[in-house]
Amino acid sequence: MKEFYERYEAQIRALAVAPIVFIALYFISREPKFSCDDYAKGFRDDYECHLILSHKSDDHIFAYFFGTDLYTHQSTDVKDGSKWISKNFDKFRKGDTIIKNKGEYTITIKRKGEVVSIPFECNRIYPDTLAARK
Repeated sequence: MKEFYERYEAQIRALAVAPIVFIALYFISREPKFSCDDYAKGFRDDYECHLILSHKSDDHIFAYFFGTDLYTHQSTDVKDGSKWISKNFDKFRKGDTIIKNKGEYTITIKRKGEVVSIPFECNRIYPDTLAARK
């Protein structure tokens, strides 16, 4: 028996690990699929920001925005991990007023003498129109 085990040890170990690999592959394959439309709906309906930007940072995973809440005047911060914000990160400047109202797809940046609108994007642009809200 000892000789058998020594001779086929690698194959026996592989057979012991195989069920774990198959179970892991099963759960990985069942991961829910990402939907831009669902993500956009959440961004439109659940995300709100009214911030006077004091500084920002980016660690290549998340974008961080720090500042003062426009209405409460308390310090606040916003963390976002979407590629969409990272793509537009350079558009945000110290002193900007950043406005994202619930029910809208667009982030508005107000600064001295300029208003910049950034429409939400995920494989397509989601405009703030009545047709897009249905």
